[in-house]
Amino acid sequence: MSDFAEIKGLVEKINPTLTELRSEVDALKASAPKDVVTEEKHAKMAEAVTAQMEALQAKQAKLEAAMNRPGAGEAKGMDAELEQKHRDAFKQYMANGTLPEGFKAGSEGVEVKSMSTDVNPDGGYLVRPELSDTIITRVFETSPLRQVANVERTGAKSIDILIDDQEAAARWVGEGASGGQTDTPQLAQKVIAAHKIEADPRMTTEMIEDSYLDVEAWLSRKVADKFARTQNTAFVTGDGVGKPRGFLTYAAAATAGTYERNAI
Repeated sequence: MSDFAEIKGLVEKINPTLTELRSEVDALKASAPKDVVTEEKHAKMAEAVTAQMEALQAKQAKLEAAMNRPGAGEAKGMDAELEQKHRDAFKQYMANGTLPEGFKAGSEGVEVKSMSTDVNPDGGYLVRPELSDTIITRVFETSPLRQVANVERTGAKSIDILIDDQEAAARWVGEGASGGQTDTPQLAQKVIAAHKIEADPRMTTEMIEDSYLDVEAWLSRKVADKFARTQNTAFVTGDGVGKPRGFLTYAAAATAGTYERNAI
């Protein structure tokens, strides 16, 4: 009931103001010199004030009609005292989560419904899970062979390397004696062919632009890691067909001549 009374009071305060404004516009119109432009301005002002007055009067009429309905403004049979009591109970419950003494949920028209995070419609939608920018990456087992390897750069399809795995001959002789010529060491040649590793992962433009993480950097690291592990595996156990030949595939007692046929 108090809300209706407040609105009605505001309307009643505004009406006299608009009436005075309309009177002032009419007086100004009567006292102003006869000018087409001036009269047109005054007419527009009068029309605007009249329209506002008519709109307020229409709202006032609707408000009075609503107030005259049976039970209007009683809010389920509430009187002003009970309505104020409900407002105070609501303020206290929102402040500390408790109702005033003697007030129980479900009594005197009071309903208490709790919001919770485990039911989406009751507030769960407001508490969103947070996505961490940390990715837990699996560490794959691999060989560190490349770290200790001698890396050669070439612009050709293969590179030839000389192998020196023999020694010169030597012997003991007496003082002033000479045993003659001794054997010299032999060299071997090793051909290392260039092989190719490829990876062709693809992402859409939207994935690159809208992703939560820097997916380009993440994917580059994944490909680089796979390249390294693929190379390490071939350096150890590769069969030499389309890939390097691993050192474990060579005979245990290789001679200089075998290096010319075998290539990593």
